[in-house]
Amino acid sequence: MYQLTSRDDFPEPVERLAMGNVWRTDDVRKWARDHDRVMPGDNPA
Repeated sequence: MYQLTSRDDFPEPVERLAMGNVWRTDDVRKWARDHDRVMPGDNPA
């Protein structure tokens, strides 16, 4: 996870908590689509 989230083009987290960062699911899914990555629950068709 750190390798992805530390990329310059990965979405910024919406919140930084003591236990870790939090991202909007829609932001991460859009990033994944834009970078030809498949997320769990996506239909790669």
